[in-house]
Amino acid sequence: PQPVVYYLVKWCSLPYEDSTWELQEDVVRACPRLVLAALRGQHLGAAGGRGQGVSQVCPRCVPGVLTGVLPLPQPVVYYLVKWCSLPYEDSTWELQEDVDEAKIAEFKRIQARHPELKRQPRPQAGAWKKLEASHEYKNHNQLREYQLEGVNWLLFNWYNRQNCILADEMGLGKTIQSIAFLQEVHGAGVRGPYLVIAPLSTIANWEREFGTWTHLNTIVYHGSLASRQMIQQYEMYCKDSKVSSPVHTCAHL
Repeated sequence: PQPVVYYLVKWCSLPYEDSTWELQEDVVRACPRLVLAALRGQHLGAAGGRGQGVSQVCPRCVPGVLTGVLPLPQPVVYYLVKWCSLPYEDSTWELQEDVDEAKIAEFKRIQARHPELKRQPRPQAGAWKKLEASHEYKNHNQLREYQLEGVNWLLFNWYNRQNCILADEMGLGKTIQSIAFLQEVHGAGVRGPYLVIAPLSTIANWEREFGTWTHLNTIVYHGSLASRQMIQQYEMYCKDSKVSSPVHTCAHL
């Protein structure tokens, strides 16, 4: 049988007491020049030019022992990816370099937000002001004139605490008006969560329009028991430090 060769590795930025024994093939893979220098009995330069190390064979250790300097191993980062058109239970762990950078940036943006656990009261009726022109929403989207009128009507009823139904012909943008209304409510200080109940056949369109018009974190709460448990664990979980039980504070669709 072939002998198993280990090297005693001194890691950069760590004290000698934290040196570890590593398999020869792992050291060769990380820094082959370090091993060649040790076998030749030469002084060692640290990988990347950091510090110096000296090769030495210790009589109390097995032949081939090396004390050298290696950079600390880079952590391997994985992301749990929810794939479009697939349920949450089919999510997979993927390497960082295999994930779209835009999606990683969006994930970090959402993770960096601080949950607002204190519920904001609805503004008084007198605070309502008619929108004379459409705001510019995500992707430079703007409401048409008749859509702006619908959003103003929804906001007027919301400020006055009146229930209402937005009814119009198909294709005139009732979904967009509803989404713009929620964006305006969010801007008024009431951060949600907002619950949208819609037929299954229209869920994909709702999700797409939320992503097109707003930066709201939209979650489709639908699927098998396993999928819904994953949604609760990864998408809707926020722990309030003042209470012992978790509080769900994200927006769901």
